[in-house]
Amino acid sequence: MLERIKGAYEQFHNVAYTEDALTHAVRYASVFINSGALPGKAVDVIDEAGASVQVQQGKLPDEVAEIRKRIRFIVQQMEASIANHEFEKARFYSDEEKIERAKLAPLTKKYQLDENATFKVGREDIESAVSKISGVPVETIRQSRSGGPPPGSREDTAQS
Repeated sequence: MLERIKGAYEQFHNVAYTEDALTHAVRYASVFINSGALPGKAVDVIDEAGASVQVQQGKLPDEVAEIRKRIRFIVQQMEASIANHEFEKARFYSDEEKIERAKLAPLTKKYQLDENATFKVGREDIESAVSKISGVPVETIRQSRSGGPPPGSREDTAQS
């Protein structure tokens, strides 16, 4: 699922997700985030990580940030419509996305934003995003790299 939608998030945040990042987004989301279900919470993780890396690149002009925010909302609505087999609604959102992207193109030129410059989102960015969403310290998440479930995680308490 993440492989199918990662392109939209890469384009939106102007980042590229490593395979390792996607794999760990699913793993860490299932272990550390209690609310929601997969794949939704893994999507939230890659979105948060992409946004964080984008912020590190530098602040975008407000009008560009607003349009990108609208595009992100529209894409989420379109994906939900597809998941619910509401294809007419999805087509509407697809048309809305095209309109917003058409508004974005001249602003990209105006502010000389490089649409091709991408920054990598890796495992460390995913760990930070999971920490922000879950409230679990990054150190605890990193300790789980060793294989077994980390102390206090849902998997650890289930095995006890």
